[in-house]
Amino acid sequence: FTGSPLGTAVDPLAHIVTGALVFRSVGPFARRRVAPSVLACGVLMATCGPDLDILFPVLGLRGWVFQHRAFTHSVLGGAAWACVLAAGFWGAVQIAHRKSGPFQEYALAGVLGTWLHILGDWGTSYGTPLLWPFSRGEFSLDLISNLDLFYGGALAISVVVAAELARRSRAGHASAIRLTSFAAALLYVGVGFWGREAALRDGAVASFPAFESPAVRRLVYPEGTGYRLVRKNLVTGGEWERHVDLRPDYSDPVVRASAEAPEVTRLLKHARFPVIRIRREGGGTTVWWTDLL
Repeated sequence: FTGSPLGTAVDPLAHIVTGALVFRSVGPFARRRVAPSVLACGVLMATCGPDLDILFPVLGLRGWVFQHRAFTHSVLGGAAWACVLAAGFWGAVQIAHRKSGPFQEYALAGVLGTWLHILGDWGTSYGTPLLWPFSRGEFSLDLISNLDLFYGGALAISVVVAAELARRSRAGHASAIRLTSFAAALLYVGVGFWGREAALRDGAVASFPAFESPAVRRLVYPEGTGYRLVRKNLVTGGEWERHVDLRPDYSDPVVRASAEAPEVTRLLKHARFPVIRIRREGGGTTVWWTDLL
């Protein structure tokens, strides 16, 4: 089994700067009609609110609903979770300052921030159960990489520049920077959509963004009893890192037994293209599991 939670989520940098941009540009938050602590609550939820589900196993909570990217990453479940966290944040501000403002403001900021986080995760390849509790099906757009340094880095620079301009009382310039950042983010997502569709027209069954460049996609082609994975630069047409992995044959009792291991079960919960490598020697068999993502 290979894989890590750190490799299966949009990086916190992209989450936090998206939250900061939205909360400084939308409605009453932009016009500063709410307390700074309310803004902080919203940005905090956008950064890591849903991802606090990684603490559930530490608390002894088990089952699908308490796994990472389960109910906290759905539209309804995420909203309920945001209200719980917002209540804790509101209470902490009340204790620290003896005045925290209406709870409704914190709840609204928390829900909006959580939905921004879920929206970001939806744009990746990993998938998120948007429609829980009605469905456990996971949705993914394959538009940006799980760890996209270009996307997060560009937005972070714009946030810093806008904040500095605002500090110097150049609100008009700061607003222009924020709007430009939104336009650039939409353009970047549009490039991801173009790359995905171009690869699918080329015969691939899936096209995942690569973290090193928005022009590079990981393409999956069916081949025999497995998949062929290719990295391709959609601008130059160059291809590299070709290799073929086997799809699991569950009629094999060894493969079927290994699929029941707890680590593999967790992998298969999210895996879109599970593959295996089998090594038989000395009377024993080793099965390696991974996901082409």
